[in-house]
This record gives sequence, structure tokens and C-alpha cells, in this order.
Amino acid sequence: MIELLEGFPDLDVGLYDPFVDADEAASLGVQLMNLDELCSAVDVLSIHAPDLPSTRRMIGDELQAGRLSAVLDVTDPEPLPDDHPLWRLPNAFVSPHVAGSLGTELQRMVDHLVDEIERWRTGRPARNEVTADSFHRLA
Repeated sequence: MIELLEGFPDLDVGLYDPFVDADEAASLGVQLMNLDELCSAVDVLSIHAPDLPSTRRMIGDELQAGRLSAVLDVTDPEPLPDDHPLWRLPNAFVSPHVAGSLGTELQRMVDHLVDEIERWRTGRPARNEVTADSFHRLA
């Protein structure tokens, strides 16, 4: 997402990520913030968090108050029942949980998988090794 936003030079990009330190954020060209600071400062909030107990309900429901507008690809419950209030809010657009699987995303995922298998086959280290220490933050 950060790379996609580089095309908008007048856009200030903030980041909340408990696994990124200030030096890494600076190298990415973004400002590291805590979650409350980020939510208070932004006009647009894009959440890319795995579905883990620690990430559930990390953003309170501000839609009914009208403070936020949202495009929601993931909801709770999923799928939303036909009578759920989100369907009626003018500031909420609900998609059918397909954002990660559109366009070139599937091909990119396959390419990544093939690359990781090739690395394993030739004895090279994995690009995205799953370790016991990182397992708690993966979906």
C-alpha cells in the first residue's frame, strides 16, 4: 500500500504497526504513530491486519456516528445478515471479501509461492520464513 501511495507526493502517510520500528518506518518513507494518533490524524484509514484475537475490533464502530466513511471488505459477522445496519448506512460500502483476490493479486501470490518453493529446493533461505516467534502475528 505504501508503494501505491508514493504516486501522491502531497499525501502524508502514517503507519501503525506493532512490528515496525521508527527506523524501518523512516526507511519506508512513512511516519510511525500509535493507533490513537493515527486515527486522530488521518482522512483515510486503510487497515491491512490479519484476523487474530489481538486485531479484532481494533477500530471501534464510528460509522453510525458519521465520523468515518468506510469501504469494508471484511465484516463481523461474515457474511452480514440482510438486516444488518451496515447495509443501510450511506457512508459504508460493503464488498464480498474479495479485495485480496482481484486483478493481479492471485498471480502475484502464485509467483511468490513458486519462488519460495524454488528457494527451499535450492537450499536458499525463505523470504518470508514462519518461525515460532512470528507465528502469533500471522493469520
